[in-house]
Amino acid sequence: MIPPDVRLYTWLDFEDALGQALESEKNWPGWFVDARAYWDGVTVRIRPGSGHDAKEWLRNVFDPRVAEPEPNLFTDLLIALESVNGTLRTLPVTLEETDEPAPAPRIAPTFARPALVQAGLQGPPKPEPFLTEGPLVFAFHSFKGGVGRTVHAIALAQALAEARNSVLLVDADLEAPGISWLLEGRLPNPPISFADFLALVHGDPEPSASDSIALVASRLQDSLLNGMYVLPAFRSPRMFPSLDIRPEHLLQGRKDPYSLVNLLFSLGQALGVAAIVVDLRAGLSELAAGLLLDPRAFRIFVTSLSGQSLRGTELVLELLAKRAPSSDDSHPLPIVVLNQVPADLRGSDVQTAVEEQLLSLVSSAVNKEVYAADVLRGPTWFDAALLTLPSSWDEALTAIRKSPVRETIQPLVHLVPSHKRPPALRVPEGSQDPLRQKLAETAGRLVFAEQGEGEDFLPISPLRRLSTDHRSTLPVSVVVGAKGAGKTFTYLQVVRRETWQAFVAAAGAERTSVDAVIFPVLQPKNVSGKATEVLDRARKSAVDALGLGSPLDSFKVQDTIQGWLKEKYHEGQWRENWLDLIAWAVGFRVEQRGAGRELSKELAAHERYLLLVFDGLEDLFQDVTTDSSQKVALRSLLQDVPNWLEQQPLRSIGILVFVRRDMVTATVLQNSGQLLARYQPYALRWDKVEALRLVAWIARRAGLFAEPPSVEEIRDMVEDDLTEALVPLWGRKLGNDRSREGRSAEWVVAALSDFLGQIQARDVVRLIHLAASKSGGNTQWTDRVLAPGAVRDAVADCSREKISEISQENPALKEIFKKLAALDAERKAVPFKREDVDLTPQELQLLELNGIAVSEGSSYYMAEIFRPGLEFRLPAGARPKVLALARRRQAAPA
Repeated sequence: MIPPDVRLYTWLDFEDALGQALESEKNWPGWFVDARAYWDGVTVRIRPGSGHDAKEWLRNVFDPRVAEPEPNLFTDLLIALESVNGTLRTLPVTLEETDEPAPAPRIAPTFARPALVQAGLQGPPKPEPFLTEGPLVFAFHSFKGGVGRTVHAIALAQALAEARNSVLLVDADLEAPGISWLLEGRLPNPPISFADFLALVHGDPEPSASDSIALVASRLQDSLLNGMYVLPAFRSPRMFPSLDIRPEHLLQGRKDPYSLVNLLFSLGQALGVAAIVVDLRAGLSELAAGLLLDPRAFRIFVTSLSGQSLRGTELVLELLAKRAPSSDDSHPLPIVVLNQVPADLRGSDVQTAVEEQLLSLVSSAVNKEVYAADVLRGPTWFDAALLTLPSSWDEALTAIRKSPVRETIQPLVHLVPSHKRPPALRVPEGSQDPLRQKLAETAGRLVFAEQGEGEDFLPISPLRRLSTDHRSTLPVSVVVGAKGAGKTFTYLQVVRRETWQAFVAAAGAERTSVDAVIFPVLQPKNVSGKATEVLDRARKSAVDALGLGSPLDSFKVQDTIQGWLKEKYHEGQWRENWLDLIAWAVGFRVEQRGAGRELSKELAAHERYLLLVFDGLEDLFQDVTTDSSQKVALRSLLQDVPNWLEQQPLRSIGILVFVRRDMVTATVLQNSGQLLARYQPYALRWDKVEALRLVAWIARRAGLFAEPPSVEEIRDMVEDDLTEALVPLWGRKLGNDRSREGRSAEWVVAALSDFLGQIQARDVVRLIHLAASKSGGNTQWTDRVLAPGAVRDAVADCSREKISEISQENPALKEIFKKLAALDAERKAVPFKREDVDLTPQELQLLELNGIAVSEGSSYYMAEIFRPGLEFRLPAGARPKVLALARRRQAAPA
């Protein structure tokens, strides 16, 4: 009889019913060889002389839908299909006798129905174990979208990276690639994608695809983000609809049915990672089958308590039991994560019943009894913040790090051996005054970078991104930073290294395959001392290495630009000017027009590479807001020159242009937002963690730690580690531990932040310098280097210096500051209303745009880093509100 859940509409339903009938018998009929169904008929191959038995068996299975064909029809049986209006639809069944053996079934991990009904299709063979040591493979799946699968995958990769394990994160969701969308702002032009990987290995004639693996691994060197190699689904949204090679295609033409996992394993080996984390497509998709049906992978199924999600997860586990059963103790157990569980269901009968059902299904999938502690994770309590992840990569990582998901995946992290954590920082016991003096001197030398003090530097996230994104190609980038963000200091650190390979290594990246001599084309006017020596040495080293001729000296370079600014050149002419000037500066065909276009060819012909570095543009273009010639010249340097260099077939020249943000917006009037977004990953922007790392780095340089950590260890420390490490520096709180004072690290960061969530490196360094100086002679606070009162007082001094510096660089804000300074003392209070301070709506908007003020209702608050410098007072109880607003902006998207 036809199974009750089958309706015979098409040949597919016939094939389904036939398969169920055959599987229900302990031994398949001896006459049966195989069967193949098409839309217009079915061919059943049988042994010679068994036609009568075959017909009887089929009549019994498909009763009452079997009809005898007309004598003139070349078929043996007709199967009546579902019809309407009395019109009979039939499917012809032809019996074909054969002595040939049934073809050996080629079994692949798949959810699809087989093309041929035959014996031996119960499941694929057990995969061979990996022959060599290599990464663990974690595959995250969910039957239903929106249950947190991608969040859990990212959380595991993030936690492994923070535990000092290298990891490859793969977006294998080729229909709704969530990870790839997050990367758009951080890595707008990925060098390689999962779709590329599939196409390359599919077309590789070698079973190991070793050449293709090497190519993908090489390109992934420029996709190392936050300690994770990230392989997006596609390189561009334009490629989404045109996926020509899919994961299941790898199995066609390959003898190895588990080639997908094996190839990913080989890629992980080539990268040297400890783990591979794959985010799969939701549902019963062939995009996911290659990993889900391979028992060597750690398969993690994420589900909520919704009926659809739970039933779908149960269905997937049932399919695993049928198509990929395993009792091999070397294979990891499938793991189920219960996510988005409402708090009121914690420990409820509903939760218990669900866990028992899932436990039973996992036991069936692995053919043995399992325990909840081994296969169930969670429940992860409902977290509304994760329903709408921030749209940017870095902000999403911050949200995930703070979420309960991190606790849920922690047992998975422990499966991968962790590297040793950095040593704890501590201040030696004894008198604090010698340490205070040393700290004050060290920080004092760092307040202004123009003297070029110090060989080492702290590579903050933007610099690590710059180095890791350009390990196989030279950078062509504009590095934007506000005054005080460390622009000139960073410029000098790049130049000091003299080669790109040396800078990449100093920034913490490894295995760069490209190198270039570094040549500083322009420099700030006020550099002096060791900085001048650094620049001169770098220029001589580059000129000697290139061997092009005697260069145009730096003074003549600036004089040439000043002369050109008197002419009315358009942007195309300025591009040629800049290219020629670059060539002349390095000694190539000095003062010959057209030299710039030939320089790239000359270098490529001799396999030489050059990285140009520019700083000090504010000195050359002081009137860029009003002078049209200066606007055109600078716009050409920021846009036309990088675009031209980037399009060179053999990129032998790279460029880094260090520039203030306000100069970009003043120069690139129409597309400044697009330009800033393009180079946003490399903008010198300091967040809370980077600021705390800077404090630890200064303390290290001052010799405050008995067992000083390396720069690399400080660079990799996370917020909790830093907060604890700096307790000996400024205490846990700005008071004793039982006081109601603010926690020191949080208070300092909030006090130095504007209302855009930005902190300037110079403010951090200056605060340390001033607080250490003011702490000298203090005998009350012997448990820390910086006395609480000195820290508070230092903020006010930092504020006054900051107001003075901003007034020098921003004329519009200077005028507003003058108006505020002229107010009567009683009107200088925070919060304030617009009419209290005699500012126009446009002037208040300018304060908000620069993070100086923020509106709360009809009142305005002023960031603490600006308030004392403008001599505004805070009434009792108002400071916590101001600092809370600053902390909120620190956590908000940029």
